[in-house]
Amino acid sequence: MVNIMISILPDIEGGHGVEDEENICPLCCDDESINDELREVAIEEHNYRPCNESVAFRNDECCASCAFYDTSEDMQKCIGDESMGYCAALKFVCKGENTCDMWQEEYKDNL
Repeated sequence: MVNIMISILPDIEGGHGVEDEENICPLCCDDESINDELREVAIEEHNYRPCNESVAFRNDECCASCAFYDTSEDMQKCIGDESMGYCAALKFVCKGENTCDMWQEEYKDNL
């Protein structure tokens, strides 16, 4: 059974409820426990794992080459670790050398 928790945060400066014109960081970047929970969901529901654990994926089909993997300058400021990126599909900070069943090739024709 899936549990859904909804939380309403106040719109206070410096809080998660305010959009900063310079930077908007996902909650998982500020709260390790949230990121851990979302990583567990990725493991359980989307087979998040090291790339070389499945023959279904080529070695180049890793998070670092996925269309959902965000390593933009703004996101790197949020994460604070250049070896990690943000998965926009599963909403957590992950390792570029891993993969999951959500891996998507970038649609270069649409750029």
